[in-house]
Amino acid sequence: IGAAGIPTVRTLVASDAAGARKAASALSRDGVARFAVKILSDDIAHKSDVGGVVLDLDSPAAVEVAAARILLEAAQRAPSARISGLSVQEMLRRPDAHELIAGIAEDPRFGPVLLFGAGGLSVEVVNDKAVALPPLDTLLAADLVARTRVARLLGGYRNRPAADMDAIGDVLIRLGEIACNLPMIRELDVNPLIASPSGVIALDAKVVIDP
Repeated sequence: IGAAGIPTVRTLVASDAAGARKAASALSRDGVARFAVKILSDDIAHKSDVGGVVLDLDSPAAVEVAAARILLEAAQRAPSARISGLSVQEMLRRPDAHELIAGIAEDPRFGPVLLFGAGGLSVEVVNDKAVALPPLDTLLAADLVARTRVARLLGGYRNRPAADMDAIGDVLIRLGEIACNLPMIRELDVNPLIASPSGVIALDAKVVIDP
């Protein structure tokens, strides 16, 4: 999704705990001070459910310990899951940010559709989503956002500033371009998409390719 112009957090992939430490060391040489580690598996939809996410680690050594624990817990909680490895990311701190979901889904009647709504760990529980047909322009992207409940929060309230609505709209436009230009993509979920006054950034994504 970074190749499509959607901002993404700096991420490296490792096959094991030792590789995760090396990845964190490489990120630290680029100025990254704190890290997040996540399990990589096509068979695990919700990483946190199997202990597959550890946040706010302060050193490559801590990353290695966390990665080993993640792999052990994933093997115990999801023994049939195929584990591809681990992702090591820069840990972002944006206290005023909103967690959103944006992506592409396959509708049996209309084909690819775009979805947008409230994201994060509670995405299924909150169930705040709207859909639209691609492609989108600025007006259609704004309409898609406006048809969700989270849109009222994105505009700012009390002491919480408004999110960068133009940046959110740009992500939806770019997802529409992906849906139109790459029909082999059956599903794409960016969750969470972090939105704050300073812009947006994708922290995690899942892509399903038509076999």
